[in-house]
Amino acid sequence: MQANQATAATGHGPSDRVPTLLLFGADPSEKSRLLSGWVAERPASERWALLRNGSILPADGIGGDHPLGASSGLGVSSDGLHISHLGGACACCLGGVAFTTALGRLLRQGPWDRLFIEVSAQAQGAALIDRIRSSALNDRLELLPAVLVLNQREASVLNNLVESEHSLTHQSIELARLLLIPRTPAPASHPQPTSESGHAQAPMDPNAVLDAFATTLAARPPWPRRVRIFEQAGLSLATLLADLSEIEPLSTLPGHGVWRWPPSQRFDRRRLQQALAELMSTGAVLHQNRLLQLRGVFLTERDAYSTDSIAGPAAWRPSAWRLDSRLEVLVRGDFDPSSVSTILTAALLAP
Repeated sequence: MQANQATAATGHGPSDRVPTLLLFGADPSEKSRLLSGWVAERPASERWALLRNGSILPADGIGGDHPLGASSGLGVSSDGLHISHLGGACACCLGGVAFTTALGRLLRQGPWDRLFIEVSAQAQGAALIDRIRSSALNDRLELLPAVLVLNQREASVLNNLVESEHSLTHQSIELARLLLIPRTPAPASHPQPTSESGHAQAPMDPNAVLDAFATTLAARPPWPRRVRIFEQAGLSLATLLADLSEIEPLSTLPGHGVWRWPPSQRFDRRRLQQALAELMSTGAVLHQNRLLQLRGVFLTERDAYSTDSIAGPAAWRPSAWRLDSRLEVLVRGDFDPSSVSTILTAALLAP
């Protein structure tokens, strides 16, 4: 049976909403390098705004008189590009009021065709997105899926550490729809280590190692994400936007169902748990005698929660995922997807 969608989550809002990209990452130089490349692609007819939160570090090759190197908190405007800096605390908590105030001021200086927000490394992305969506500014912004920049060292360390040791970065990976990793130029050759037999060991191909990291990160819960390794020249904005708008293919496996709800729709957690319990009851579609796998993430009024199980109920855990709500199931035999849609739709909060 072909997978089904309960509600198509296009992510596109009214034309008067500003397409807004949140750029996360701990390495300010890599974020600046990417942003400077995107700014250079701005069509002369468009007005863009950039709000930077955190330390100021000009991108490679950018002088102090370039807008990306500006240190003024009041902002710098040049030929349809306005760049402002919000220093001090990160935008999600201690600096939250200052952030929404600065963002509101920036929007009043519009209209803008595109808005970039460079997020402080200390900010919790989920809290920041919740802050934006719960404010009066939400109707003015079309939030694009979040983007995270990881350098190669971070990617290799995270591949071997449990979540508690780098919880903030792990949360950012869970939040992001797209991960960007710069490819580091190969270092100068050095004598290769020798094995116990006295033969030189074959050097590890750094590109192969990086590709392996990317594959591992792409498959991290709660949902697969796109990972792109970019070269020193950067990544074009057209490629970035194409990655973010790419529609995930729906499988045609028998007994496979997929449902998605846009972030504007929220679930009542109590009713949602009751709905899933009903779907897993004896004789129901997702009963343990039929269920092979269930994976879901749901946005509620208070937080987001993910669940993953094989042949039975699973524990819920808080999730940083904010792109949408979604459920994927694989069961033995065919089933009517509308029966699942009807029960879950009843658990949504009223608009």
